[in-house]
Amino acid sequence: MVVRMSIFRKKTALGTEAFRTHWKKIHAPIAMRIPGLQRYEQNVVVGRFASNASSGQEKAMVIDGICKLLFPDPSAMQGVFSPEMKQQLMDDEAKFIEALRTFVVDQEVVVSAAEKPLTKIVAFVTRGPGVGASDFTMRWKRDRVTWAATVPDLEGYTQNFVTSRTIERGEATYEQVPIDCIDEIWVGDRSPHTMRDAIDRLHARAGALEASVYSFIVDVHVPTRVEVGVQP
Repeated sequence: MVVRMSIFRKKTALGTEAFRTHWKKIHAPIAMRIPGLQRYEQNVVVGRFASNASSGQEKAMVIDGICKLLFPDPSAMQGVFSPEMKQQLMDDEAKFIEALRTFVVDQEVVVSAAEKPLTKIVAFVTRGPGVGASDFTMRWKRDRVTWAATVPDLEGYTQNFVTSRTIERGEATYEQVPIDCIDEIWVGDRSPHTMRDAIDRLHARAGALEASVYSFIVDVHVPTRVEVGVQP
C-alpha cells in the first residue's frame, strides 16, 4: 500500500461552506478519476491544537483540509503524475485551495479502526532540535502500543512516517516542510472532554521527545465512485 497525504488552505476569498462544497462536489469527481487510485479520503478541519511550536510553524500549519490517497503499489501511484491528470487537478485546485503540501508516507497501523462512525484526530509531529530522523522514528514507534492502551475510548491509531514531500508539486526539503510523522487517531466519543484528553496525551508524549505537534479534529468523507458519477 502506498499512501499520499496532502494539506492545504482554502482560498482566502472563499467561504468555509463554499470551500467544502467545491471539494466534495466538484474536485472529488476529478480526483477519483486518477488511474490506480484505491481510496480517496477528505478530512475537513473543524478544530486545531498546537504545542511546542515555533512561530514559523504556526503560520505554515494554518490549514483547512487534509487529503489522503491510497494506491495498491508504487506503480499504481504513477497515475497521479500523468500529464493530463496532473493538469486537470491543478486547474481545479487553483479555484479553491492554496499552500498545497504533499507527503508520501510509510503507513503503520498500530490499532485498526473499525468501519463505523468515529471521531478522527490528525496530528503532525516534528522532531525536536538535535534529534536525528532515525532516532525519532525509533523512539516514536517504541512505546506506541503501550501509549495507545492509555487513551480512553481509543478506537484506532495509525502512524504515517514521512518519506518524501513536495510544495505545490515541486520537490521540497525537510527544512521547508519539517514534518516527520502524521498520526491518525480515532476515538468513539465525540465529547470535547474525550477529544481533548486524547490530544493532550499525544502532545505530552511528543513533549517528552521535545517534539512539536499540531493536532486537528476533522470531519471525514470518503466519496464512492457511484456518488461522484465515476465508472468503477
